[in-house]
Amino acid sequence: MERIKRFLLDDSATAEATSTVVMIAAVGILLAGGLIVWYGQLESFFTTAGGNLNDAAGQFALPTAS
Repeated sequence: MERIKRFLLDDSATAEATSTVVMIAAVGILLAGGLIVWYGQLESFFTTAGGNLNDAAGQFALPTAS
């Protein structure tokens, strides 16, 4: 734990590396959040569209054999 603390508090070139790691982590979190929202909306769209198609198909009478 002490090594990590020294690494994060070091003011040499590791400060730039630390900020890069933090930025990469932030982008990853934002990307994951965006994908979760996008997938939820996509799933909702196809569920609604499937229900609408089933409702429309139920309104048509199938031809009967004579």
